[in-house]
Amino acid sequence: MQSAESRLKNFPSPSGRRLHGCSRLAAPGACGPRAGDEGNSITDTPLSLTRRFAAASPGGRGENCSRLLRAYLISGCLLISGIPCASTAQESSTAPSLADLERDATAIEQRLQRQEDIAAIENLQRSYGFFFDKALWQEAADLFTANGRIEIAGVGSFTGHERVLAYLQSLGQEGPQHGRLLDHILLQPVVTVAEDGKTAKGRWHLLAQGGSLTPADDPGLSMVATEDNKPVGYVGSGIYENDYVKEDGIWKISALRLFPRMTARDTEGWAKSAIPQSLPATPLTPDEATTSTHEPYPGTSIPPVHYPHPARD
Repeated sequence: MQSAESRLKNFPSPSGRRLHGCSRLAAPGACGPRAGDEGNSITDTPLSLTRRFAAASPGGRGENCSRLLRAYLISGCLLISGIPCASTAQESSTAPSLADLERDATAIEQRLQRQEDIAAIENLQRSYGFFFDKALWQEAADLFTANGRIEIAGVGSFTGHERVLAYLQSLGQEGPQHGRLLDHILLQPVVTVAEDGKTAKGRWHLLAQGGSLTPADDPGLSMVATEDNKPVGYVGSGIYENDYVKEDGIWKISALRLFPRMTARDTEGWAKSAIPQSLPATPLTPDEATTSTHEPYPGTSIPPVHYPHPARD
């Protein structure tokens, strides 16, 4: 069986030329970069190649270059995936028109853009978790839109950049602190991008572990702290159902909704000390009271799900 690279090298282009490792995509000089130029490699993404060649084409030929490149890409993607390609002369007596290839290439580009958006959103949300870990509240707040909000079932919501930041700061001192742990681990992402590519939704599973040698210094630990202020630790879990918005090409959080599932002291575990309240706690009064009927463990509530069943029509 031929390798993906050998299939790509050997397939004929619509103009009759063969594509050699994505190094010559049209007539000499038509697309600006040539073989060996920086950035012109088989490892580039199709979207980045299309944009780079269109931008580099001299004399207003960027549009034609982009069209040719997109035609090559769709044929290459089909061949690499092992799907018979209609533009391969050896396999079809009727070559597809450039318009046909362009339609297919447009569909491929849209799918690629969607995957890039999903990856960007996952990085955005994971960054929130890492910033939370180290109490980098300003950095975490800057991941939100200007009118973004945090909503915690059982607590309430905080709307607007300043209020989001105020809520985070109410959980404890800014930055890493000696004797404090705030692990905020985000897992199992299910991200759905809207058809227009401007908004998205995401569901995440939160696993948390934390504690403090001096819990009185950390308001966010008030629910698990003891009256004698002894060192304390906790474990917890929850579900995030979030909204995202793309602003000037950058994805941001527009709504972060936490449905706490379980919180318990680490010395006893959830079988003995499941705490029927939301964590993190905050002394800050919410802008709006919670309207959620969500009940943490030992309750059986299921947070709303934004996506359809993936294996049903």
